[in-house]
Amino acid sequence: MTSGDFVGSFSTSSGNFRDVTISALIRLKKEDRKSKWNGEITFQKSFGQKDVKDTMVTPVDPISEMVPLYAIQPRDGAFRFALGITNVNQITENLIWGNQVHTKTAVAKDDWAFGSKYSFNT
Repeated sequence: MTSGDFVGSFSTSSGNFRDVTISALIRLKKEDRKSKWNGEITFQKSFGQKDVKDTMVTPVDPISEMVPLYAIQPRDGAFRFALGITNVNQITENLIWGNQVHTKTAVAKDDWAFGSKYSFNT
């Protein structure tokens, strides 16, 4: 059994703002006690510098100073717009069924931004 000291020690920080999000949940329709429709609208702005060097642990060089890959950078500087709609139905007294469609898209971005996200949940 190994001691697990191969990677080293880590520290994290949350000392700065990464983004600001403003969101609203809107009741669209409430026909009766058995069916509800809600909508969501969200605006999100990512702040801060991109491409800032940080200490990284890599397989090639255990500890190196480098710009993190896009997927693990904490910010991308984009402005996002999200829309969602949710439906909840009470099928029986003991069974409630819901569906949700949600999309988030970067509408204003620099050279790169995290991709759009589309989801359907039931």
